[in-house]
Amino acid sequence: MAAAATGLNALTDTFPWQRGRVMAWHRFPAELIARAVWLYLRFPLSLRLVEEILLERGIVVSYETIRRWAAKFGPRHRSEPPSSSAAS
Repeated sequence: MAAAATGLNALTDTFPWQRGRVMAWHRFPAELIARAVWLYLRFPLSLRLVEEILLERGIVVSYETIRRWAAKFGPRHRSEPPSSSAAS
């Protein structure tokens, strides 16, 4: 049995749809988009709170952009179960 992934690898395994070319034309890296969408969907945070969390880490992105990402990539995340390598 493979060890559970940690850090951004676990996040990538949580979002298998980001491995393809789906996010190829976005300004920000796929890992960042996945993290923002994950924060918004996983925790009871507003879009502006997710924006502030990212800003504290030096990433300037508007809440409206996060809303668009959640609308575009959120349904895919909800429809696909987590990968088996991310499960403990």
